[in-house]
Amino acid sequence: MRVVLSVVLALPLAFAACKSSEPVAKKCEGCDKMKASNGWCDGCSKGFADGKEVKCKSCHAAMTGAGGWCESCNKGYMAGKETTHKCCAEAAAKGVPCPT
Repeated sequence: MRVVLSVVLALPLAFAACKSSEPVAKKCEGCDKMKASNGWCDGCSKGFADGKEVKCKSCHAAMTGAGGWCESCNKGYMAGKETTHKCCAEAAAKGVPCPT
């Protein structure tokens, strides 16, 4: 009975030991630098704007630059803020006033 009990109790510990030996994902140094500077990490294909993660490179460029429109996401940005007005986002990217 003691043998069965010790095997039953030791079995979960053996599985826990196997899981803990898996490699731990390393933190990306590029992301750490880009997060501090609102930059884009090419290695991880993600960027940062005001501390938030951005997965679309076009949106990131529009968010962190003068502005612009991302056709694939159908989102626009003016002065770092999201807008639904494509003409205003495109005007911001060109440095001209919004026509509306």
